Amino acid sequence: MAQETFKEKLQWALHKLKLFLLLMKACSIEACKQSVRGLWFLLRKSAMFVVSAVVFVGKSIVWLFKSIGKGLVWLFRSIARFWLMLNARQRIILSVSLLLIPAAVLFVSWFKSNSSGNEWHFRLYDRLIVATDYSALDYSIVNGAEQGFQYELVNAFASSLDMEVEWKLENDLAKSIEMLNNGDVDLIARPIPVTTEMREQVLFSKPILQTRKVLVQRKAEYNDSIEPIRDQLELAGKTIYVPSNSPDILRLKNLADEIADTIIIKEMPDYQAQQLLVMVAKGDIDYAVCDEKEAIEASESLPEIDYGTAVGFHQLHSWAIRKSNTDLCAKVDTFLTHYKPTKEYRRLYLKYYSSK
Repeated sequence: MAQETFKEKLQWALHKLKLFLLLMKACSIEACKQSVRGLWFLLRKSAMFVVSAVVFVGKSIVWLFKSIGKGLVWLFRSIARFWLMLNARQRIILSVSLLLIPAAVLFVSWFKSNSSGNEWHFRLYDRLIVATDYSALDYSIVNGAEQGFQYELVNAFASSLDMEVEWKLENDLAKSIEMLNNGDVDLIARPIPVTTEMREQVLFSKPILQTRKVLVQRKAEYNDSIEPIRDQLELAGKTIYVPSNSPDILRLKNLADEIADTIIIKEMPDYQAQQLLVMVAKGDIDYAVCDEKEAIEASESLPEIDYGTAVGFHQLHSWAIRKSNTDLCAKVDTFLTHYKPTKEYRRLYLKYYSSK
């Protein structure tokens, strides 16, 4: 009896398991069918969307071309009506004007391409306005004739570009820079040391010269047998005279820092370096500072002065150009690149800067 009961229960369990397996199989088949139906629906909708988008874009392009065509037809008809309204003279004037416009555009393009190239014989301006200081080396008038290293070098540059030169004399460097940045002059042609402070205010050309600053004082035989200063440390507490706003002021301030002592700097408004050298020779002042070559030049007529003590290293000097005027700066640099290796430049340099 117990065995029959167990057998019945086992058969009942197997029957339930079979029913469960059949149910799981049916569910899996139905799930696959649903997945296939969903995927097919998605693909069909995507295809319909793509076709609709292509049709829309195509219709838009057709509409756009039709609109452009209609616009062009209207434009040509309007031009034709306007042309028929003109008399013969007006038609000629209009035709010439239409021809000149593209010609002007081509000319401007050619002008720009040539002005930015390496050709240095190119007309950039009709007139070049130049600021300089009045000195025997840079610019001076002797017997009614203009002369000077800067004068001749600027004229050589201007001649290469078929320009005229207008000179403006200003001994104060700060005022010269103000004139430059205000557009009153195009170029400052004088020995200007290339420093970080100056680069913030102007564009510098390629170097023109290399000079150094010297202390100008009297020789012992003209100064009660007092020997000239030879050690820069001996400048402590001394008063040195310079033109007002001279670039030499910065060098003297740096020298004071180097010797860790005070150098009294006396600016002289309306005085040029040459005038200060004369004052040193006469005993009106004891010390002044100027370019070594300028001191050499002055010593020919002022045998009392000594210039054997340097107050700085050799320094490059350049022309100053307004920061916005990069075209002119490029022309100057190209000119100097071609001109400085020539015999003409060598003769010019030796004329004013050869050691006497």
